Amino acid sequence: MLVAFALIVSAAQPTTTYAQVGNSIVRCLSGCNSPGPNNPPAPPDLTRSFVLDQVAAQGEFYVLTSDGRKLVGQNAAQVPINNGAHLITGPSGRVRVTLPDGSIFTMGPGTEFVLDTFVYDPATSAGSVLADITKGVFRLVTGKVARNGPDNMRIKVPVGGTGIRGTDVEFSVSPDGSGYIKLFSGSVELTPYDSPRSIILAPGQMITYENFTRIHGPMPIR
Repeated sequence: MLVAFALIVSAAQPTTTYAQVGNSIVRCLSGCNSPGPNNPPAPPDLTRSFVLDQVAAQGEFYVLTSDGRKLVGQNAAQVPINNGAHLITGPSGRVRVTLPDGSIFTMGPGTEFVLDTFVYDPATSAGSVLADITKGVFRLVTGKVARNGPDNMRIKVPVGGTGIRGTDVEFSVSPDGSGYIKLFSGSVELTPYDSPRSIILAPGQMITYENFTRIHGPMPIR
């Protein structure tokens, strides 16, 4: 079902029409009318906002948007949120979230995850994801964006940035700059902030790190 609404401004201003198709927000510039054979709908404009496809939460879970809103529980799955949103679980909170490209992530208690950038075109599956794990335990099963190459999905941890492709991976981050990365399938390439060399993890391997700098591994998952 297509639900459309219009933002009306003064006569000197162009009229912009927005429409929600499923969980995607699309924008039609001035001069567009309802979609039809000679007037196809505008492509999704997801560079500034997106909606979470599914949210399954237990305990405290909320989203702090870049424009100052606090979305609690299922509200995060119903309201478009801007890039730069902070997704946070409380001491007893757990959440499983699906992004529009099919990426699934699970956050354990006391976890904070910043989704700096999410860009996705459902027509081509092209896009990019940039995120930062501030603290806690975070597991990611990648979707369509990461299938096209590790440069399309990058997750930052205290010791470096990771490129991810076709992956099931778990991250742990502590406030003291320690943690681990465990790879269960796919590929992960860690590029440390203080070194030009990259560390490539194979399935079944992990690394640990401490004090924001020292990295140990790869080694078998334990």
